Amino acid sequence: MDPYESRDERILDVLPKVHLDVDEPQLEVTSLRGVWHVNPNVIWKPEALVALESFPAGQTTRYIFWHNEVQFIMDGEATLTYSLPITRFSVEKELHVSKGDAYVIPVGADIKFAVGADGPLQKLCVAMPGPARYRPDLMPNSARFPGLGMREEVQE
Repeated sequence: MDPYESRDERILDVLPKVHLDVDEPQLEVTSLRGVWHVNPNVIWKPEALVALESFPAGQTTRYIFWHNEVQFIMDGEATLTYSLPITRFSVEKELHVSKGDAYVIPVGADIKFAVGADGPLQKLCVAMPGPARYRPDLMPNSARFPGLGMREEVQE
């Protein structure tokens, strides 16, 4: 993707495109929710976020979704233990997912992804509209995600 197409502002005369290959090297990302890997080629526009993520075998990662998201399992399997906003404090459900499965995660879902021992879990994630970009100018250096273009966008 050339620099014109990868800028964050709304661009109306191009269709953003990336090539995602599960065999390409991925960047390691560490946060309070755990460690996982992301293909460095992402679409992160106001219209949509498209990313390829990989979670290690045997790892459980919890995430609360602040956006709606479609996920497609490209490889591996996991058990999702989740609660939804309407029943957050009274109902917890499980969903087993494996290669070829697709599902929709609504905003506000609280999900734990327990990846199978044969992992990793590789999934394509599509959020529409795209969630707001992180504001690295408001974060300490230790909280930034190196390699995902976050730091370079800061206007110093």
